[in-house]
Amino acid sequence: MNPKTSAHLAKGRRILTAIPTADLLTVILIIVTVGTIGATLIGGNVTPQTMPYLWAAWKAAIGTGIVLIVLLILKTRVEYKRRKYDYTLAFILDEWFEKLELQRSEAAKVCKKYLDLKSQKGDMEKWGDIAVEEREKVEPVLDFFEDLGFYLHGDQISDEVAHHHYYHWLLGYYSILESYIEFYQKHDPNGEPSAYVWIEPLFNRLSEIEKTRPRPTLILKSYEAKVDFLKEEWESRNQ
Repeated sequence: MNPKTSAHLAKGRRILTAIPTADLLTVILIIVTVGTIGATLIGGNVTPQTMPYLWAAWKAAIGTGIVLIVLLILKTRVEYKRRKYDYTLAFILDEWFEKLELQRSEAAKVCKKYLDLKSQKGDMEKWGDIAVEEREKVEPVLDFFEDLGFYLHGDQISDEVAHHHYYHWLLGYYSILESYIEFYQKHDPNGEPSAYVWIEPLFNRLSEIEKTRPRPTLILKSYEAKVDFLKEEWESRNQ
């Protein structure tokens, strides 16, 4: 699915779930009640004499309804914004991500080895030239982003919160490990075709947020930019 479409659908679902159901039912009940009272006052007999009372009742119902609907919209907007920037899951994931310090350092070193092989031997994919036990060191990082993508797909975290907390690392690792995902799915004897299916949709959706920034970075293209990111990972982890 197009990342924009996925983001819009998630936004729509968040709006729907932000509507306070009890308040909405209350608004409907009040409007119906006021209208019913008006009908009761005229005894169900609409005549020129009773028509003003009926109109007055319906005007009261409509006026009350408008006021309550405006309040309902305002309350929905507040709840929607709260859900949009809810960081509850992000804080749990942050703790998990920080616990991957050693694994991230090891993954960064393997990524650097892959980049050097690719630089020395041309543009052909070189993950098969790296030992299995070395390749496996990148998988804890991919597992984290796979879970993040799964939670994003399930509306457990918003695009905005995921972008704010994780886009820097997702951009760095995905710029290098996109080729590993393809290798693992299609060429690795120990791989799985259904593995890491949520990372690409995650990257695409967060890239849509990044495009709204003044100077967006959508992929790390140069060898130097990728190595600078990897150095941050293994050096900061070893301090």
